[in-house]
This record gives sequence, C-alpha cells and structure tokens, in this order.
Amino acid sequence: DGGLAVGGTNVFFGGNITFRDNIATYGGRLALLDNSIMYLTPNTSITFSHNHATYAGGAIYVGSEGYPYSFGNLKCFYQFDGINQAISDLNIQITFENNTAYFAGSALYGGLVDFCVITIPPETNNGFDSIFKVQNTDDDLSAIYSDPYRVCPCNGSRPVCGKLCNGSSTHCSSVQVRLVYTYPGALFQIEAVVVGQKDGIVPGVVRATLGNTSAVLDDLQYSQATGKTCTTLNYTVYSSHTEEMITLTTEIIPMRLTLKGMIINVTLLNCPLGFTLTGSPPKCDCVDKLREHHIYPCNITNQTINCPPPLWIGYYHSGNNTEPPVEGVLVHDHCPFDCCKREQLLTA
Repeated sequence: DGGLAVGGTNVFFGGNITFRDNIATYGGRLALLDNSIMYLTPNTSITFSHNHATYAGGAIYVGSEGYPYSFGNLKCFYQFDGINQAISDLNIQITFENNTAYFAGSALYGGLVDFCVITIPPETNNGFDSIFKVQNTDDDLSAIYSDPYRVCPCNGSRPVCGKLCNGSSTHCSSVQVRLVYTYPGALFQIEAVVVGQKDGIVPGVVRATLGNTSAVLDDLQYSQATGKTCTTLNYTVYSSHTEEMITLTTEIIPMRLTLKGMIINVTLLNCPLGFTLTGSPPKCDCVDKLREHHIYPCNITNQTINCPPPLWIGYYHSGNNTEPPVEGVLVHDHCPFDCCKREQLLTA
C-alpha cells in the first residue's frame, strides 16, 4: 500500500494499530505536511513495521515551511488528545520496527523533537524518548533523522555531543572543545560530523570561523562537506599569534538558525629549527640560510627539509652560564669536519 500524506490537518489515533509494508517517497506510511499534527489518545499502541520511503522518513516524514524562528513555541508533530495527565500515565507507545529509507531517517525524518513542545499536559519534557522506540535497525545513528543542527567531534565512529545550546545562549558548558598544538602553516586534522535531532548523523556542510580576523585558513577549509559517517576535516592556520580559536557550525534548514557548535582551540608553537615565521599570510617556512642554497621546500606539517645531495645540513648550539643559548643552521657543500663516516650522517 501507499503512504498517507496530510497537509494542514489534525489526524487522530487510538487503540492498537499496526502499519506494515507501505511505501511512499516521503514517509513510508505517514507524511505530516504544513504543520499537520497526529493526536494520540490514552492507551494507544502504534507499530510501524517494514515500511519504506524511496527518499526520506521510512515510517513518518514531518515537513513544513512554517517552523517558527524560536525554539520555545514550536509544537510537536504529535500531541495528546485533550487529556491533562502526566505523560507517564497516558500509556502511549509508538514503535518503529525494520523500516527503511533510501536517503535518510529509516524511522522518522523531521519534527525537531529536541526543541518541540506539547500543549497538554504542559510539561517541559515533551515525552519523545519515552513514547517513541526504535527496534531492529542497523542504522541507529540516523534512524531518527532531520536537517542539520550542529557539528560534533567523533570518538571512533560515533559523534560526541553535549546538551543542545541555542546560538543566543551566553553560557554553554556542553559545547565540545578540542585542543590542538601545531605550527603556523601546518596541516592538522579533526574527526567530526554534522548531526541533526537526537544526534543522528546527517550529511551537511561544516563552516569554520576564526576568532581573530587577521588569521586565515586555506580557502577550501572554510566550508567542508561531511557524509553519513565521521569525516576527516583539514585545517591549516596562518597566523603570527600564539593562540587562535576556530568555531565550527552548520546552518539549520529551513529554520536558518545556527546552534553553538564545536570549538577548536589552537596553540601555535614557535617555528622549529630550520624554519622561520615568514610570508603573508604568516607560516613556518625555510630559513634564509637554506633558501640561499636553494634548499626548499620545507614542509612544516611533517617538519621535513628537502636537501639535495651532496649538501649537508646541521645545526649549532652555543651558550654558557652567562650568555643565552644560540641555535642556528649550518649548510655545507659537502659533509664537513669528518662527520660523515660509513655512509652515516652525524649531527649534534
């Protein structure tokens, strides 16, 4: 059978119901469009089993152009039929079993269930986690699916997300922070992913913003796409400062809201021996002594210097108890001072 699609309509459910083996493009069994609401009466049990969506929402699809622009007044797509009782006393259960969707949301797509509110009973907890259950699915990270909310770091193959925070919040201890120690101009990588409601993984775009306006990234690093699994994001910070902060966010569509995302606190180290901070934008590159001998490039990411034979590179370190130490680079046309023996290069 085909799915049921309703627009701007209230649909009432009660008793023991099973929806099985239905197929549709959006919502294998039920598509709630344009602020439609499913009303549930007490002592109701609904099972969605083996339904399929050729695009999104294997069992239920929720879509609307009318989402309000604040979190506090968004009504949930499910409501309770005029019974002013505690949710725990209503005896309502909705179960998803082995539903599938080609693109996203094997059980549910949409609904903004992290933020939505119920009107009766007027509880702060909308009861989603206690009423809706997903069983027998291999797609546990995106069975409950939505448009993108935010960016989270990964631990292995799973996102690590804290409590959701509105972008207008001034304090939010749950924002995930990662610390990185690197050199100016060196590439580093972060495993991260875009998630939607209930932290389900969503393909999306990660947008990077630097706290310091004088610092820059490589052009292609400001917007990077992620898929249905944790993705490696590449970043290269060019700056003359010792500390930088990168904020990673994604845009919610269609709400056009930005939630507080992930933060990367970057500590930029002094350039290592053989490198100096140079150029615009600033990065660690070959010292002038090496360039005079046409020794380049110097790769700050893996801290290697390309030295063609028979040139020899070494370093010196001088100083005593009364003078500060001095370090520098030595370049010689051939291995000097009998340092090279038995094809081994001996350095200090």
